[in-house]
Amino acid sequence: RYLAVLGTGKDGRIEYSDEYKFLEDERYYLIKLYGTGRPLDNTSFLYLDISNIKAVVPIVRVADYVDARLSAISLKDEKNAAVNIGVFNENVHAYYASIADASVAGDNDTASLTVTTKDPNATIVVKNGTTPVNAVQGAYALTLTAGVNVITITSTVGTEQEAYLLVITYTPKYPEG
Repeated sequence: RYLAVLGTGKDGRIEYSDEYKFLEDERYYLIKLYGTGRPLDNTSFLYLDISNIKAVVPIVRVADYVDARLSAISLKDEKNAAVNIGVFNENVHAYYASIADASVAGDNDTASLTVTTKDPNATIVVKNGTTPVNAVQGAYALTLTAGVNVITITSTVGTEQEAYLLVITYTPKYPEG
């Protein structure tokens, strides 16, 4: 119920100019398009006076940011010596470490893992392979087997969850068995 009309200039040609950007050696083109429209009758549309409308400021409520990331991971061997896992970064989710026996078979086959969360309400689940590991006084006692030990650390806050992977290669002095 609306008549819309579009058209170009009388001759409908595209004009160009080389003078405007002569120094840059560019050419500019110009074409004009005209448009207009009208309702087909006086009952097709309503006229609304919006001159007295006041601006509305919406109320925005922002939910607290939930951060399930860790802020630190530290690993110590059985002799309480720090084990290098590289520089911790909360956005990096995979770390690697090596632990080897010094002189006696099996003398370094456990490790102590300490995990610090960004949110104090986070729930931590540590697994050595598929076996859950319980925390004792904030540290997780890991029993290592010869070769590669895959430790998963999952931090959960509400519905947010972050998972970290720690791969520990354990080399016993004497072969097990």
